[in-house]
Amino acid sequence: MLPEREEPILVGLVSDLIFQVKIEAVAVSLGYLVRWIERPAALETGGETGDSSGWLVEQLSRWQPALVLVDLSSAEIPWRSWLARMKSDPATRRIPVSAYGSHVAAEGLQAARSAGADLVTARSHLA
Repeated sequence: MLPEREEPILVGLVSDLIFQVKIEAVAVSLGYLVRWIERPAALETGGETGDSSGWLVEQLSRWQPALVLVDLSSAEIPWRSWLARMKSDPATRRIPVSAYGSHVAAEGLQAARSAGADLVTARSHLA
């Protein structure tokens, strides 16, 4: 008998609540379990302060998501440091990352590509 298969996990580094609803509706319809990290405080940091990217890597290592979705326009999410850390850590570097942002924020889109995002697109392509 085969073991029961768990739902794949999509982790959203997204602070826009309205867009979260849209993303979750599509992800759930495709069979994903969605976990949100809207800001560094959402991570269980044990009360420590400082670089939250280590805690993010630890959490992603536990969850082993099928995809991490990153909102490049979020001021609450330190996506530059998080993305660089995720893609350089052996425990998380193979997790696919899709990032999206404003089509006019070319510098941010390029920074995400340079940091290792597997797919970078304009937000308008997701709506």
